[in-house]
Amino acid sequence: APSAPTGTVQFKVDGVNLGAPVALSADGIASITTTALAAGWRTVTADYSGDANYNPGSGTLGGRQFVRPTLSVADASLTEGDAGRTNLVFTVMLSAASPSTVIVNVATADGTAHTPADYGVSNGTLVFSPGETTRTLNVAIVGDTSHEPDETFLVHLSNPSDATLADGQATGTIL
Repeated sequence: APSAPTGTVQFKVDGVNLGAPVALSADGIASITTTALAAGWRTVTADYSGDANYNPGSGTLGGRQFVRPTLSVADASLTEGDAGRTNLVFTVMLSAASPSTVIVNVATADGTAHTPADYGVSNGTLVFSPGETTRTLNVAIVGDTSHEPDETFLVHLSNPSDATLADGQATGTIL
């Protein structure tokens, strides 16, 4: 039986070299990590250099490959107010539009601010329809006349579908 191929593979994404050529492992396998690729549809090609037993060759992965976008949530702050409830708005962003529906779980957690005295719990899901890149999460802030320092709580993103997490935590500051 012939030995495993040796040599290198130059991976290309949309016709552009993806870094330097990758040496084949002892099993004759070369691989890449796609986390650095921009989200969206990509054509991935591998050009094999060949060796003494195997001819050079080139191949393209069947169809175009979809690189999932990333999700992040931004910190937010709001002046508390003396009464009633005011929404503190968090922006949740998708790095690129997706052709699929993207769903992510959201949950708040106490820091120095506590529910229900300082803010209302916000647990559930956010849904990005195909093509959407921004959604908002409203958290009700409870106003009062107590003199107190700035308080904080957290917003966590988890269990995304058809996306990955880039920044899954934000801090809400009640001024």
